[in-house]
Amino acid sequence: MAMEAKEARRVIRDQERAGRERLLPQLAQLGLEAEAIAEKLLKPWRGREYGPPSRRNPADRCLKPGARRALEEAFGWAEEAVRWLTALVGDVDGFDRQGPQGFPTFFGIDCRGAGNRLESAYEDFAAAAAKLKKFSPGWPLLNVPDETHPPTCRSQDIARQVDAGRCLTTSQSPRQIHTWYEQTAEILENHPEAADGFARLAPGDRALGSVFPDPIRLHQAYLALGLAYLIEMGHLT
Repeated sequence: MAMEAKEARRVIRDQERAGRERLLPQLAQLGLEAEAIAEKLLKPWRGREYGPPSRRNPADRCLKPGARRALEEAFGWAEEAVRWLTALVGDVDGFDRQGPQGFPTFFGIDCRGAGNRLESAYEDFAAAAAKLKKFSPGWPLLNVPDETHPPTCRSQDIARQVDAGRCLTTSQSPRQIHTWYEQTAEILENHPEAADGFARLAPGDRALGSVFPDPIRLHQAYLALGLAYLIEMGHLT
């Protein structure tokens, strides 16, 4: 049996608070790692990263192998940090997955790598470290839906989705509940007067992040809100 809507909203608020408490120290740890890359990996090469000029073209200078490896390791860390943060809490401000030429930027670090620009890389990592160590998202990590009432609309499709949702009230799979929301949204394309209200209840990708301590109960809360909306919409019991 699905939980009551009031309890569902309380569960979502509790998970939001707990998720934020768990996220901040992990962001600070990322900041310490970025600082270590700047100070221990890149800084020793500042001013000595280039080999001797080319005899054919004195203006053509190549990175020393050690400096190139340091850059590759640094930007490999940045790419991994993007993947880690995405898995942790979904897409958040601070990194842009559609950065220059489609490469992500991570708190100011261009994840393409800086080519021969070791000095710029050092500055980017040092700045990112400072941001991460004190960063706190200024927005909710989760969608905490307001009370929403649908228009009346009786439909066999809606009734079937209610039955399908009720079958998920013991589900241990957040992904199944996401799929149910997506399928219901497709059905409601035929009922645009109700589609927007239902969309405002959806958990969103961030709810799949590992930062939330009880993802199963969290998604059961979202399922309860979606079911309540459809039941009221179709005057179902």
